[in-house]
Amino acid sequence: MSVVIGNAIARMRQEFDEAVSAYACRYNERTWMCRLPDELLAEVFHHLALADRITSSHVCRSWRTVSLATPSLWSHVWSALQPPGILSARVARVLIGAPLRLFTILGRKIRNEVTNVLQERLSDLRYLWLRIIPSLTDAELHCIRTALSQSAPDLKHMTLICGGVSQAIEWYNYPLLANNAPQLRSIRYDGFIQDLRNWPVAAQLVSVHFAQPGLSTTLTLSQVFELLVNVDTLGIEIDLWAISHRDSAQNTELEMLTLPHRMRALVIFSTRRETDPGAVLPVIPHGNIPVFAVGHIKRAGILTPASLIAEVTHSLPYPVIRIIITSFECIGWEDEQVDVHLYTPQHERVFMCSDLTLRQGLEMFSHTLTDVSITEGMLVDGSGVYDMPHVVNLSIALLKPTIDVHRSHQSIFLLDRTQRNPLLACPQLAGIVLLSYAGTITTVAPELVREFIQFHIECNPQNVVLMLGDVEIIQSNVTEVASLLAYVLDLYIGDMTAQSDMYIGTTPPPSWRPSMEDPDSTQGNFPPIRHLFTWNAIEFGAM
Repeated sequence: MSVVIGNAIARMRQEFDEAVSAYACRYNERTWMCRLPDELLAEVFHHLALADRITSSHVCRSWRTVSLATPSLWSHVWSALQPPGILSARVARVLIGAPLRLFTILGRKIRNEVTNVLQERLSDLRYLWLRIIPSLTDAELHCIRTALSQSAPDLKHMTLICGGVSQAIEWYNYPLLANNAPQLRSIRYDGFIQDLRNWPVAAQLVSVHFAQPGLSTTLTLSQVFELLVNVDTLGIEIDLWAISHRDSAQNTELEMLTLPHRMRALVIFSTRRETDPGAVLPVIPHGNIPVFAVGHIKRAGILTPASLIAEVTHSLPYPVIRIIITSFECIGWEDEQVDVHLYTPQHERVFMCSDLTLRQGLEMFSHTLTDVSITEGMLVDGSGVYDMPHVVNLSIALLKPTIDVHRSHQSIFLLDRTQRNPLLACPQLAGIVLLSYAGTITTVAPELVREFIQFHIECNPQNVVLMLGDVEIIQSNVTEVASLLAYVLDLYIGDMTAQSDMYIGTTPPPSWRPSMEDPDSTQGNFPPIRHLFTWNAIEFGAM
């Protein structure tokens, strides 16, 4: 499914759920939606995969009849720390043998209920998101290990957050999933790697997110790589690494680890302020990996230094031709953190929560960059001339419209024209893309767009194609519209939702990566890594 279609469906689901809630509050049985035939209503429910099925069944008698008569609508079960009985009731609506998705937390009040559901329905699960909250009695440990030591013939993804409880469960004595989950390809595991040793299912996993309390040694990393021999994308959360290796790294030459031979993407991240994710680089041959990401994932004033970017890119055999710098100001955050995406014809490098500035990024790769994508706030904060001698395409993501009202001083359309600062020197420029904030429409006056290009971009405008993604031009002033059209080579206005998504701290979509048709970028089909950045239940809803 493309990014555009996926986002459209997500927005449709959200809006429809809101409408359903509104109907339920008014008990309105005369709306056209309520009068749809049962068969058609069932198709609508199935297509939208309603998240709020309970509310939909309360709208009217017709909706309730259809909801209860369509078991597939209830196959996506969410029940986290809710009163006892809720989980069992929701699972009971799904017929035995029907596909089931389960998100739940093994909390104190519903431990028996959760374990009973797992014991009875594990064979029906397609997706499982389970968090085990300590502490457990011996009897409770026995129940959960028994429940999860069954075959899962249809399970495709499992998230298991158990931390230190994994040692008490003793997976090595009670094989997880009975060593029989032929469909399982993706897993997120928060526990100890030693507890999964000799787990045969690990050999078939292609996407893994791994976290271990206190992960701080090369031995642990080596065990992870040895266990996941066929992994394609791997995310690892390190813990206290800098503290353990601060002295030893200076006095000894660390041995380079051997990576799984099929791995195409590796993410090394930290959630601790005192942990430097860059400290693990000396033991990882990251220059050979097509996609490599490093940094912090909790935006709490923890910055990945710009020097780390230079260190990582120095080992690349190809020049960096594309840079995407995402400022968090574009989503209303006050800090100066940015996410940085770098591309060569064969590699993608991602640096999360960096302190890199626009000028630093351009100076690092000024002789090779051909594509530059930035956010509006980054340009306004700068001054002077930014040299982009070889840049052909320049993309600027505009601030969220609701933010513009309160932070108009950051708008590129209100820059000081008298001092001509900042000035982007782009003699080879052929395309300018202005993108609205994801999911919004930005309206601008044509004269503001023309003046921004005229006074702040040094280029030949007659060679430039201006593209506006979800940006509408005010057309009431025909003279100004004509002036803008005459100023540039051509103007394109269209839906560019996929491109705007990359400006909210996510992995850029394939359309903004090196093209497979380009003979110099035959490895441009980089694997996605966004799903490795979070433990949130959002991942579950996207599957």
